[in-house]
Amino acid sequence: MSERSVFGVILLDNFKEVLLVHNKPGQRGKPAGIGCPGGGRNGTENDLDTGHRETKEEAGLTQKDVEFFRVKDGKPHIPQNEEEEKQYDKPFIAYEEKSPDGHTKIFIIGRVFDRNVPLLKNGTDETTDCRWYPVNSLPQVQQKLTGRETSEEREKIKAMNAKRLYDGHFYALGKVLKLLRDMGENVPIMVVNQKASGRVHDKNRSEQPDFKGNRGGNKRGQYGRGNDFRREGRPNFARQSYAGQRREDRPEKPVGQVERHTFEE
Repeated sequence: MSERSVFGVILLDNFKEVLLVHNKPGQRGKPAGIGCPGGGRNGTENDLDTGHRETKEEAGLTQKDVEFFRVKDGKPHIPQNEEEEKQYDKPFIAYEEKSPDGHTKIFIIGRVFDRNVPLLKNGTDETTDCRWYPVNSLPQVQQKLTGRETSEEREKIKAMNAKRLYDGHFYALGKVLKLLRDMGENVPIMVVNQKASGRVHDKNRSEQPDFKGNRGGNKRGQYGRGNDFRREGRPNFARQSYAGQRREDRPEKPVGQVERHTFEE
């Protein structure tokens, strides 16, 4: 694969649906998952040629079916005629991602004006499916591996991630929609379908929710608040210094205070 890959964030004319493909595990350790059509450049191809070729190979859309935004005065622009296509021959890069090994991924914006154009449904050597997804009902984003998982948990996460959206592609789509919204287009809010999370939880973290609604917390507190809680689940009251005071001069602890603040396990 070349050191530069091109991916097309292809939207319908009304910007309410995005084209995504289901990928098989690929080269360079690429995991299976859902993302925008695209891939590495071949030979002397430019970014625009790669975008059209990859879109045709993975989705079945020809150069007549999809129009990529070009750069005009530093802004995205769709050519209105053949003269403008020749004049503005560079695609507008909406998002660029560089990996530590020097590989660069760029995301360009494409637009399809006819939803009835047939797509490749039987897959290819690199993909298994291709379909339109509503922007407000996207697949969930892949769960990242932390390195603390067991081999069984790792395999479960990989199996679930094969049906989920690459995080970089998710971020690129968000950048594209914001760009279109800033241009005055009526673009829906990007929403991930949350019907079933299916996350594999790390057994080294507590499953008790903390006070911000998050899962987890340290082992010491078990409730996400560290030393603010005793082991039996009762809160520590703020300690006051009574140095130099006689015992009879110290204020008495209110009766029933502990009972009012205890909470059920």
